[in-house]
Amino acid sequence: MACYTEVQCPACGTSSIKKCGITKQNKQRYHCKNGQCSKTTFLNEYTYKGSAHDVPAKVISMAINGSGIRDTGRVLGISPNTVTNILRSQADKIQHIHPDIEKYQGDKNAQIQLCLADLEAEMDEQWSFVQSKKSSAGFGTP
Repeated sequence: MACYTEVQCPACGTSSIKKCGITKQNKQRYHCKNGQCSKTTFLNEYTYKGSAHDVPAKVISMAINGSGIRDTGRVLGISPNTVTNILRSQADKIQHIHPDIEKYQGDKNAQIQLCLADLEAEMDEQWSFVQSKKSSAGFGTP
């Protein structure tokens, strides 16, 4: 019995693709026939989860919602180094907290008022406890 699975290009969404060989892990490689598509070859199922096309969007979403690097890696099943590399490569797509502040930098008459929003702040991965030495190592005290 034959089974048919429709495969679409993850970049442009078109279904006009063709098979383009296999990888060393026996995964089928596909080629997008769309000339304007940014992704020429892709896999339907990646061996390493960090190579999937939807991972950068998930990493950015988790970073915006306050998840740390190690937490994001653990939830998505990828390395913390991969999370860091994705955040560095996608830095231009991440919007700053106050994007309007840049348009006032050249105006000398502009007055910007900064208010204290919260009295509590959280530091991510800034200190760790060393069990054998019974002391903390890093910034501040725990």
